[in-house]
Amino acid sequence: MSLPAQYLQRKTKQTHFKNQEQKHLKEKGSN
Repeated sequence: MSLPAQYLQRKTKQTHFKNQEQKHLKEKGSN
């Protein structure tokens, strides 16, 4: 069961973006 590289890349990007967003929210001090 191997996923296409593009799919994995997209998923990784989405996760990274979400993490960045959460970090920004924490820095702002709004949970």
